[in-house]
Amino acid sequence: MFSNWREAMGDWNPQLFRELKSALKPLPITLAVGLSGVGQGLLLLGFNSTLPDESLKSTYNNYCMTGKEYSACVRDASGHYIVNMPLWWSHMYAFLAIATVLGLLVFGSHLLIQDMAREERRGTFNFIRLSPQSAQQFWAGKLLGVPAPLYFAFALTLPLQLLAGLSAGFSLVHLLCFNLVTMACCVFYFSTALFFSLAGQNFGVLRPWLGSGALASFLVSSIPLASVGEINFNFFELFVPWGLLPRMAEHSDRDWQWYFLPIGHHVILESLFLIANMIFWTTWLWKAMDRRYYSPSSTLLGKVQSYWIVASMELIAIGLFFTDSAKYDYKSSIPGVFFALYNAVFFLFLIAALTPQRQTLLDWVQERRKQATSSDFKKQHWIELLVGEKSPALLAFLVNLVIAGMIVTIGTSIRLGFEQNLNIDRIGLLSGLLLSIGIFMVYAATAQSLLLLRTNKRLVWALAGVSTLFVLPIALSIVLNIGMGGGSTPIILLFSGLPWIAVFNHPGFFVIGTLFAQAAVFAGVNANFQKRLEKASESQLKQLLRDEPLRLPV
Repeated sequence: MFSNWREAMGDWNPQLFRELKSALKPLPITLAVGLSGVGQGLLLLGFNSTLPDESLKSTYNNYCMTGKEYSACVRDASGHYIVNMPLWWSHMYAFLAIATVLGLLVFGSHLLIQDMAREERRGTFNFIRLSPQSAQQFWAGKLLGVPAPLYFAFALTLPLQLLAGLSAGFSLVHLLCFNLVTMACCVFYFSTALFFSLAGQNFGVLRPWLGSGALASFLVSSIPLASVGEINFNFFELFVPWGLLPRMAEHSDRDWQWYFLPIGHHVILESLFLIANMIFWTTWLWKAMDRRYYSPSSTLLGKVQSYWIVASMELIAIGLFFTDSAKYDYKSSIPGVFFALYNAVFFLFLIAALTPQRQTLLDWVQERRKQATSSDFKKQHWIELLVGEKSPALLAFLVNLVIAGMIVTIGTSIRLGFEQNLNIDRIGLLSGLLLSIGIFMVYAATAQSLLLLRTNKRLVWALAGVSTLFVLPIALSIVLNIGMGGGSTPIILLFSGLPWIAVFNHPGFFVIGTLFAQAAVFAGVNANFQKRLEKASESQLKQLLRDEPLRLPV
């Protein structure tokens, strides 16, 4: 029977069978059981030590039922301290849930990136590409098989999670919702890890540490932000499950709406929205991974694909601003900052996903020379820039920025139509939009120019260059703000990837001057890129002619 099961598994997904055969060995399983057991034991001992000590005559404790704030613990008729055990269990559940999800996502992502690097180093990845199995089978096998010991360790914590959650008074349905969102997060972040393993090949042995380190930093920073009660919503909560915990513990809702749909009024609706968001992003990640699986030299996203993903993303994000007018107060500016940061991070990723590699650009220039004599050359040239797979990506990136800008502008106009009394500077919004388009076109031109370098580390140079352009103005503005005593927004923020923060606090001529400066920088960088591209293509052509053997007529 066991052999039949193995044969069925091998026929259904050979990659999954291969990964499970490697992962489910005695040593990994023993480590999973040991770490899970020891971790839960330490957690119980640690939380038990937080209970009031019965041997003391008087004590203060967070879990005592005192009836008065900052008063000493009181005892019942039998002499025992009256303890708020539901609160104690809820804190244990929250700590256990966050710790296990953090460990599962970070270590699972590290294992996946490390495994893919090993496959590439041994050459087995290229061999698997030639096999009959589909890309979806390969990625599913990796996603389910490589972190299998971690899945087992996580499953061992579920009994304690269930005990703590039910003892805290949480609904069984809410506990199920949290775990379903956790599963969706696993699929999304593990797909992101596989995606990064394809995109970050130039980072070498540092790839697993960079990927898991970046993920750990994001997840840890999202913990306090996801539980801020004064903010109606923030975009960190779209990608983490622990934003549900305060609602589960307090049995309350919040003013989180999407196109006026009250998704924050119930844990189930919020969970469904989070799962749908994860499915959306995971679908696009898998499309990008499939492209690289079948064509390793292609860009991560096609240009037509990028238009669809930008439109979809903006429509999803802008819907979070459609909330009841009576509840749309000054705090709405904070989600606006999160929205700007959310878009900035996405468009930085889009630069990397759309920009072709050096050799691809050189091949495109050679093909364009051959077609230069055709009658419809100019028309084909523009079509190629818009939808072609090998052409430079600047025009396509501009189209994506315009698509995003149009959706934000139309969405904001419609939103303002519901409430005429909102004090929002429309000119400032338009100026911020134009500044954002300008600075991101500078980022894209810089990345494209640096990716044309002859060094093998051109991707590292491009990432370092764009990151410096993005981070440096923000860091300088923070230093200047501290030096000026706070409370101001330095003008240098107009040159950053987040100009929305400063555009409302400076006169219009500063904005116009910044736009002209962006246009000048973009024109200079792009002209330099065009010149270097033509020169590199001519050098390659001369090299090919020099290497081609002379063929004498017979």
